[in-house]
Amino acid sequence: MQPDVDKYQGEASQDSAPIAGRVGDVILSVLCIAGGIAVWCYSSTLPSPPGGAFGPGLFPGILGMLGVIFGILVGVFALFRIIRARLSQGPNVKANLVSSSSEDTTVDSAQVARWLDVIVALSSIAFYLLFAEQLGFIVSVATIHIVLMIKFGHKVLWSVIIGCVSTMFLYWIFDRLLLIQLPDGILG
Repeated sequence: MQPDVDKYQGEASQDSAPIAGRVGDVILSVLCIAGGIAVWCYSSTLPSPPGGAFGPGLFPGILGMLGVIFGILVGVFALFRIIRARLSQGPNVKANLVSSSSEDTTVDSAQVARWLDVIVALSSIAFYLLFAEQLGFIVSVATIHIVLMIKFGHKVLWSVIIGCVSTMFLYWIFDRLLLIQLPDGILG
């Protein structure tokens, strides 16, 4: 029986990967849950305007809760895959794990690439937090969109067009429609 092939990575899918590879999903789940709780706790400390109107903590609170929910989902699915893999290995699990080749215990380039993708995505958040006040919402978010799209394989021209259009759309929604004050930065 041939393993499923991931159409984006050109390799065997996670269902055919060793159990040790799924531990990364569990770690990612825990990090998402912890990060979501931290963001939600921080958002609850932001001031609320009088009269029960929505304050600046609304969207970070929503994002924090979504981080917790998606972290739980990633963890549950990772645990299901681990259980399914152990059940499909049959009764001689220890013998299979001991006799596995050294290829199963080494970190392959696809795993490194996935972790680098996570680091790039988290770095984009750090970039926004560090430079949004100086550069402004439009410049910093457009930069993040363009860089991420190029990093994940889109053409430069389309990345610039879609990055600029999506940034202006987000600016319009948050600044004009929802009346949320965004950093002005160099565009004043």
